[in-house]
Amino acid sequence: MASTAEQLREPDILRSYLRALARTGGAGDEDLGGGRQRRVCAHCGERAVFTLEAGGTWYRCTHCGRYA
Repeated sequence: MASTAEQLREPDILRSYLRALARTGGAGDEDLGGGRQRRVCAHCGERAVFTLEAGGTWYRCTHCGRYA
């Protein structure tokens, strides 16, 4: 549910953001080795493992199958 600007308080927004960061492990990419990376998919929005395709150029999201 959306909130008006007057209803939002900065400490609440920051607290919510920090909880989300702790829950998801942050937004940074994580190299898992072996041609695999964990990152957020621009298509499906999931934090998923991406695998390097055989050609060595593109990574594919294991959640939705799109290339990145």
